[in-house]
Amino acid sequence: MSITIPYSTDIHNVYPGDVITTRLSFALWIIDRYTGDRVIGAVKASIKEISISARKNPGGYFLFTDIAEGNYTTLIEGGFYFPVEQTVNTSSLDPKNPVVPIQLEPRPSYPFPGNATLIRGLIQSAEGPVTGASVKVQGKPIETKTDERGEFVLYFMNTKQEHIQLGIEKGGDAKTVPADIYEGKTVSAGVISFP
Repeated sequence: MSITIPYSTDIHNVYPGDVITTRLSFALWIIDRYTGDRVIGAVKASIKEISISARKNPGGYFLFTDIAEGNYTTLIEGGFYFPVEQTVNTSSLDPKNPVVPIQLEPRPSYPFPGNATLIRGLIQSAEGPVTGASVKVQGKPIETKTDERGEFVLYFMNTKQEHIQLGIEKGGDAKTVPADIYEGKTVSAGVISFP
């Protein structure tokens, strides 16, 4: 007498001879904005409307299968990155290559290399840390936001030495702060009072 044990997942039980077919609805190609390559650390991707999570394949794509066509809000979260929500309209994707690229912005806790050109700072008001404030380099397409502790980090590529102005905005309030950057160094902007 022999007993056949099925292969089980949280979705299916597969017995010898069974065939299960799935259809790729869409895939997310999630990349690290700093490196331009795959993200590091644990990253989760889910669809808010139907509360399902993506499965990551060995190639690094986050896959959603067997989902009806429509508009979905994807939520991407990772320890080293700010969370991102992006709407995906599955009917507008190429059915032969339904891939949606998404870039994740590093948080201040991101493990930048020792030779990275960075500005770090902390923004506080009289009530405590200023979270979710926009921090931009004026005249350049470089920006980030503050985390839950009011911290921010800005990174620079191919920059030697430069005097810059940081623009900070939140809730209609704005402030400008001067700073200097040096190639391969981390500069502290210190604690910035806001507004």
